Amino acid sequence: MMDVWFVILLLCLISLPISLVALIFSRFRQKAKWAAIASPIGVIVSFVAFGLTHDAQRAHTTINEKARHIAGPEIDGHPEYSSDEAKRNILDKMITLGMTPHEARLAGGGCFYKVQADPERWLPGSDPLVVMARQANHPDDSKITLTFRNATQFQTPEPVTFRVEIRRGRVTEIVALDKR
Repeated sequence: MMDVWFVILLLCLISLPISLVALIFSRFRQKAKWAAIASPIGVIVSFVAFGLTHDAQRAHTTINEKARHIAGPEIDGHPEYSSDEAKRNILDKMITLGMTPHEARLAGGGCFYKVQADPERWLPGSDPLVVMARQANHPDDSKITLTFRNATQFQTPEPVTFRVEIRRGRVTEIVALDKR
């Protein structure tokens, strides 16, 4: 696809000076006028199409590189609760059983969460993000549900919505909500 746009761009760039020179001579002026107009339009279209094609081809790679760039330092900063297997799964964007809420959120990406804090440990109105963060080192009977949507968890071409249940500070269940 990029080769086609490159050829079109090259032809437009070649025809532009030729058509401009033809405009100078009066007997070629009528025919050269259309070439002089079409040539810059072709150059612009070629540049735009090339950019869109190039960006579309790199989009998936760029997203994964950015996710790895963010997740890598984050998991290195918390070695106390990230096993080697969890680190590998986080970088592969896969949530697995036994992960902490923090690891699941790193692996799954953006999510919606619902936290029912353990009433014996937490006061009513406690910050749900703090409750989730403490589960790694001090698990309790809080019930945490995270809802994600991505294409990496189940290795599908289209994103799938799924729910992750966390009990006693660890992922205990991963359930797809979309029909596959």
